Amino acid sequence: MALSITKLITFPPYNDDKPIQDVVQIVMKKTKKQAQLRNRRKDKDKIFPKYEIGMKVLVKEHRLSSAEDHEIHKLFLLYHGPYQIQEVHQNNTVTVCTPNGTKHTYNFKNIKQYHEAELPAEVLVERH
Repeated sequence: MALSITKLITFPPYNDDKPIQDVVQIVMKKTKKQAQLRNRRKDKDKIFPKYEIGMKVLVKEHRLSSAEDHEIHKLFLLYHGPYQIQEVHQNNTVTVCTPNGTKHTYNFKNIKQYHEAELPAEVLVERH
């Protein structure tokens, strides 16, 4: 003899007064709000780089090792450049121009700012 759970427990009355589209909208709003809270917590202590047009950056190379050519990737240079920024976009990307005139777009995580070496005054005097 099968005993129904509804005979043992009294559940609150269920009424289907909200259409499914309203429920989906409510769920989407709550999900978006929770995602924003997670991102805010995650980014709380981060310092984001601010790139401007004209700045010089180094671009990360994604070279792979090659057994055929006897090359080991850990001995390669990680970055190449410097390249000058032509455009800064809102989606965390920049467009740089290579010396041969081609433009490439890179994400912030694949570039870093190039700092030119400042020579001491004694070296500058000796050169001239």
